Amino acid sequence: MTKLREIPTKDFRENRETLAAIQDGLSRYNQAKSPDPTARDIALCVEEGNEVVGGLIGRISRCWLRIDTLWVDERYRGLGLGKDLMMRAEALARSEGCHSARLDTYSFQSHGFYHQLGYEEFARLEGLKNGDTHYFLKKRLGPANA
Repeated sequence: MTKLREIPTKDFRENRETLAAIQDGLSRYNQAKSPDPTARDIALCVEEGNEVVGGLIGRISRCWLRIDTLWVDERYRGLGLGKDLMMRAEALARSEGCHSARLDTYSFQSHGFYHQLGYEEFARLEGLKNGDTHYFLKKRLGPANA
């Protein structure tokens, strides 16, 4: 029998297999309808000793780099690590034929940081809780290799 259930946010870590099944199901569907054999996830990290103090997670697909997560520990901000992570991801994307990159961020995060790196806003959602804005940004990395 089919049933619908909510996975409480507090249980996400305990339900990784269920979440992976959902994501994998969509990925299989997308690949069947519009194959992209070059698509792949990327991850970069910055370590201090055995401690991860920053990192970037994204995906290269359809000649685009999608940045999903960029994080630098507050103790290490202002040292250029975020910029280094972004530049490395963009260089990797270019080497794999990507012509553009995209990401999203909030007004309380690093909106200005991305503008300094050449990202431009193409959409926004205003009126979020606490008066925040959700920004969608993109950057041209090079010519299309289509």
